[in-house]
Amino acid sequence: MPLFTCHQRPFSKPHLWLITLVGLIVPRRLRADWRQEWEAELQYRAEMLAEWDRLTWQNKLDLLRRSTSAFWDALVLQPKRWEDEMIQDLRFAVRMLLKHKGFTAVAVLSLGLGIGANTIVFSLVNALFFSAPSGVAAAEQLVGACALNTAQHRLAPQNIRYPDYLHYRDHNTVFSGLAGYFSAHLADGDFAAEVQAQVISESYFTVLGVRPLLGRYFLPEENRIPGRNPVAVLSYAFWQRRFNGDARCIGQTLKLNGVTFTVVGIAPQDFHGVWVGNTYDVWIPTMMAQAAYRDVNILSRDSAELELVGRLKSTATREQAQAEMTTLARQLEASYPATNKDAGVQLYELKGLHPIFRDEQAELPRVLAVTVLCLLLIACANLAGLLLARGATRQKEIAIRLALGSSRARLMRQLLTESVLLSLLGGLVGWALAAAASGLVGDFYFSEVEGVKPFHELHFDGQVFLFSFLLAGLTGMLFGLIPALQASRPALVPALKDDASAFGYRRSRLRAAFLVVQVALSVVLLVAAGLMLQSLRNLKWDAGFDARNVVFIRMKPHLSGYDQQQAQVYFQNVQRRVASLAGVQSVAFAGYPPLRNWGGDASVVLPGEQFANEKDKRQVKQNKVAPGFFETLRIPLLQGRDFTNQDRQEGRRAVIINETLARQLWPKQDAVGQSVLVEDQPCEVVGVARYNNFRQSGEPAEAYIFRADFGGNRMLVRLQGDPRGMLPRLRQEILAVDPNVAISEALPLTEMVQNFRLMCNQFASLLSGTFVE
Repeated sequence: MPLFTCHQRPFSKPHLWLITLVGLIVPRRLRADWRQEWEAELQYRAEMLAEWDRLTWQNKLDLLRRSTSAFWDALVLQPKRWEDEMIQDLRFAVRMLLKHKGFTAVAVLSLGLGIGANTIVFSLVNALFFSAPSGVAAAEQLVGACALNTAQHRLAPQNIRYPDYLHYRDHNTVFSGLAGYFSAHLADGDFAAEVQAQVISESYFTVLGVRPLLGRYFLPEENRIPGRNPVAVLSYAFWQRRFNGDARCIGQTLKLNGVTFTVVGIAPQDFHGVWVGNTYDVWIPTMMAQAAYRDVNILSRDSAELELVGRLKSTATREQAQAEMTTLARQLEASYPATNKDAGVQLYELKGLHPIFRDEQAELPRVLAVTVLCLLLIACANLAGLLLARGATRQKEIAIRLALGSSRARLMRQLLTESVLLSLLGGLVGWALAAAASGLVGDFYFSEVEGVKPFHELHFDGQVFLFSFLLAGLTGMLFGLIPALQASRPALVPALKDDASAFGYRRSRLRAAFLVVQVALSVVLLVAAGLMLQSLRNLKWDAGFDARNVVFIRMKPHLSGYDQQQAQVYFQNVQRRVASLAGVQSVAFAGYPPLRNWGGDASVVLPGEQFANEKDKRQVKQNKVAPGFFETLRIPLLQGRDFTNQDRQEGRRAVIINETLARQLWPKQDAVGQSVLVEDQPCEVVGVARYNNFRQSGEPAEAYIFRADFGGNRMLVRLQGDPRGMLPRLRQEILAVDPNVAISEALPLTEMVQNFRLMCNQFASLLSGTFVE
């Protein structure tokens, strides 16, 4: 008796659906018998099946339980699958690949390179643009909220006022929780080191769904009165680094920016913050914001510091939340026109980089994606060509199998099985290559800049793994299909006679087409690689100074409460102690590191020179430096003199310009002694230097101006010997002046220059290496 009668549709009842589904894994030649057996098994329950709707839940569960027994029965039959046609095809394909090891190795390696390159690049794309913050719960419900200038349609990160945040939090109906936060730099007073921190509202971790590893998070009463509750939560990495992972650190104190905080909790290891690319050491409450920035009054409408993160209610969508937040922003604008004019809020999906950084960071992945896709196409065309050539050598074998009665479909399935197996092997090789070469991309994105090292979790998760194997399978199916079609229809009689014309003209034309595609793509990539290599060969950076034997050290006394005057005294003491060390040739301070365009622009005009608009004024790159800067970096002075301590005095504005600016302003006169307006302030030119502002070879010269100033918190020290070997001694002298001042950077200047050039050179090297492959 058939199991499915006309009045019992197969999918009308769950147990029938289950039997049908489980039957799919039974070997096809045994499937009819298996179903018949189960029909007999369930026959005696036919009446109950017919009266399913009147069955009790107990009887229904009993039916389902007996139906699931079919699954175990189907599993028992699996060993017999080895005799099935599909397994026979697979076993034959393995034997054929092992028989032709050279062909297999070339095909697998070719595909492995293409798939591996794609795996690396799409892992990077996933990490930068599609990955949710790690360690948070139900990330799909989280949204970020950023300040928006509605008049200019421009995002302004970390620019929402705390009172506005309270209004958004208390009057919205779409979020189950809304938290505020902003980033800050703190000085670890006990170790004179800088730590990365976030100042957060008390609901921050609750909104993100992050449970503490140890201790607790902030209590609501700890975030009500400014400055009253100095408590801190540590990240797992900082806990390991600072307290050696000792659980007894809960309740201990930690001096940050001169304020003693009590450690109340440790965040879990996999939580690093809400923005991809950043990781934090410490979290402190918003009411302790002045510990991070002394001029911030978090309760004032004059302080706009926050970014928001919210968790949507299950019934709300992001569009509904955006509409409601916009309405609330308009209410604030109407209530506080002085501070909230054109102030809106933009919600964004909490995945990948912050929206404001996405375009900038997308340039390299976009180029890499196009490149590796071309590389994969070449590999696929290569595989198709190899399969066609191999099919030509197997024409007699295929003709014999056809003559013996094999169907064309069976032959095509056999050939496709071989191509898919090749592709899957290529996927495995590609996966291994991607895992081994991931550091190449990681080094580029993880380069430390200004003492901050970006954090990206570039790992190959299940999605990337699935993507790689789907790519491999599709590659085998698509590019094995046409060769299989071609090989499975030889002219039977000529093939049996070993006549070379068996595959006819069309086969040759097809192979030629694959060859043309492969050669065309290869030529394009090789030309691009050649141009890139030529550019690399010609690319020479002219820093305009000698970075050898120079140490760069950055100190942040303002984090320890120093005002400007106190900081100057501190730096003078540091300079005096460092300059007295044996092996130190010169010491100087600068406002910005001596890197390309780091100091921004300054307007430079001649006295009496008129411009129709302010924006038409001549803009020149600048840096503020102290006496000794040119000597320390060995920047040659062509005319005039170096700065002196008198040039830094109030009212004396001395500048040194480079020869390019000198030619622009006074083409037929000496520049030294001339007057010039810098930012509308009259200044005297005391020297002309040969300086290129880190220019690339072939790049036109650019005007530059140095302004006499105390310099800043960046110290340059020229040494007689190895700069790295002197770093501990230099740190010791700096800490002797004040052990509480954080040293945020201390490295040889050559390493800083190398990190700066890394983006251009490694980017080009990466592309060139990919092209050459």
